[in-house]
Amino acid sequence: DYYRDGPADLGNLNVPDVILELSDTLFTLEGYPDSNTEKLVLTLISRYIEQRAWKHETGSLQTSFQSLSLLYNERATREVYRQLGQISDLAVDVYGVPDREPPELPGVTVHETTDDEIKQYWFVVHQIEDERSVALLARQTGPTEWDGFWTFDTDRVRILDRYIQRTL
Repeated sequence: DYYRDGPADLGNLNVPDVILELSDTLFTLEGYPDSNTEKLVLTLISRYIEQRAWKHETGSLQTSFQSLSLLYNERATREVYRQLGQISDLAVDVYGVPDREPPELPGVTVHETTDDEIKQYWFVVHQIEDERSVALLARQTGPTEWDGFWTFDTDRVRILDRYIQRTL
């Protein structure tokens, strides 16, 4: 489902400039009344970060899925991470609650955790050794509500990347 998983073709993803210009802006997303479309912006920015990792073919990509079953249930997401895992100079790590055995994804390191932060946070962090790093961090505050931001600030991305590696 495109509106839940986002596109699987990283080569054809286009994010409107107006969305990218909102980097470093704190946001709140809410579904109305019981919709899951509020995740569309999060999914779009996540795919954008994944696309950058795919294009640059280097660095590290750290991603939380809250529940690892999302890697199994979301076909497009599974395909994206299959593609990313094939890039030899890109370290791909995914984190989530082990609610289902994730699919076999060569080149992707799966971290099973029941840490409360994983249950509450959505993050996608692409860290490389120059000015092209980018990250998304969002906290789920209700069933269809999220607060967060995305950033191209190299220092912020580096801090978030280090925190994930040390803590999770």
